[in-house]
Amino acid sequence: MALLALSACNSIFGNRAVGEGDARFFDAPLDGAVLCPQAGVEPRFSPILHPVIDQDCASYAIAADTQRAYALCGGLIFSGPVDERLEAEPGLPVPTEELGLANPRVSPDGDLLLVTTFDLTLTQTTYQSYSPGATGWTRGPDLPLPQFGNVSVPSRGPDRRVIFYDSNVGKEFRQDATGVWSEVRDVVFGPSPGVHTVWLASDALRIVSWEQPSSGVSALYYADRPTRDDDFSPPRLFAGVPVTHDLFITEGCTRVYMSSVQTIFYALGQ
Repeated sequence: MALLALSACNSIFGNRAVGEGDARFFDAPLDGAVLCPQAGVEPRFSPILHPVIDQDCASYAIAADTQRAYALCGGLIFSGPVDERLEAEPGLPVPTEELGLANPRVSPDGDLLLVTTFDLTLTQTTYQSYSPGATGWTRGPDLPLPQFGNVSVPSRGPDRRVIFYDSNVGKEFRQDATGVWSEVRDVVFGPSPGVHTVWLASDALRIVSWEQPSSGVSALYYADRPTRDDDFSPPRLFAGVPVTHDLFITEGCTRVYMSSVQTIFYALGQ
């Protein structure tokens, strides 16, 4: 359903053909005036989708402080300036016949990149961490998360958070001042026993989950909280954006990014 909705976006919303748009001519900057709403209110976005990068990539995410974006393109981790063409990022793992890669997850400050790998021989999931250096990315300690799941984009440090998820199981983890990760609380998702992707806000106060049961229609659910010490609110349906598996919302809720039909799109916050 998400692919069909996105593939039709040009005709539905009156956009130009994919690849012809240039965000610099008609859109506000990423740090524009839109601000994320207070707890209890969902952010709102324009129904118009802008095609911005014509590459077959998924899980597009932005490190706000470095203005660099990361995505999984053809099984490899690519990066590039925001809204510009992505190229292979050196120094990060590559898939093999025995090793598969899941979505790269970059922190808003650009200080941390997470890569989930699955070893077919060992039947083991590893949540690898990387930090930037003068000569490229350096691998750090693996995150002590449960097996056979995935992880959200990290929030800002210090007191950095991530959300681990596997089907309808969710857990929040935090990183302390020494770099050690520990479990904080369980996270409740929507009613569908099929959570496939979770986005976490840079301030760790909002989450969006893409859920699809084994048979049925997929949906997005939104939850928030006043502070990081609180539990998230009961999840509620998140309307106003296409139902997509790799949604990414920028800081300040100025844009929401998504990908389909070999293209990365965004819509502006309202």
